[in-house]
Amino acid sequence: MRQKLITDIHKDVIELNTQEFHPKKYIRRRVIRKNLPRLTGLVLDIGCGRGEDPPFMVNARRIIGYDLDAEILKYYSERNSTDAVSGNAASMPFKDSSIDSLSCVDVLEHIPDYKQTLREMFRIIKKNGVLVISVPTDPSLFSDRDREIGHQRLFVPEALIDDIKSAGFDVMLEKRYGSLIYPYVKYVSNRMSVGRLHDMQRRKSFAAFKVFFNIFVKAFLNLDYYMPQTKDVGILIVAKK
Repeated sequence: MRQKLITDIHKDVIELNTQEFHPKKYIRRRVIRKNLPRLTGLVLDIGCGRGEDPPFMVNARRIIGYDLDAEILKYYSERNSTDAVSGNAASMPFKDSSIDSLSCVDVLEHIPDYKQTLREMFRIIKKNGVLVISVPTDPSLFSDRDREIGHQRLFVPEALIDDIKSAGFDVMLEKRYGSLIYPYVKYVSNRMSVGRLHDMQRRKSFAAFKVFFNIFVKAFLNLDYYMPQTKDVGILIVAKK
């Protein structure tokens, strides 16, 4: 039942095409996309969802989308003209040391035993292979909205970094983000369901907001990348085997 709900949320986002018009998501995608060129060779896109990231994996030789949601994988494969495999991230059907690079963007927060997934990623990635991970942070922000979209947790960055190291990886980079919008995220976290948000985005008046967002809000949000991060809402981590 929960997976059906998450599938429906994916479909709504595809239909509405408004994913970028959200402050937290805009900041997060900017940080992620600056680091996706680090992925080279055969890239496994774990928890690939709708497939927003492959166009930014410019140094990949080949990309395989991997997700539990077989229905969304059809859209992913068509959108990116690439292979897609359905399966569980805690037990992946790939040989030891067979993947050059791994992307795991906003996935671990959905997985009950995420530490097993980290061990699986270490098993299948080649020596010196690069892993790019991003997750939402600050457990105090966890809300009914997180439950609605299937989140099991929000991470404490230091604890996740320790878990990545325990799985065998060397951490090369950590980039926290979201201090600029932390008060906004804290305020809205319990005040708007995903369904209500999507209903708002279906209104004709939302078109005017998109114009305003593109001209004014994005320029403001870009400052977050260069700010000292005191209260983050997410973290990107680059690691190597």
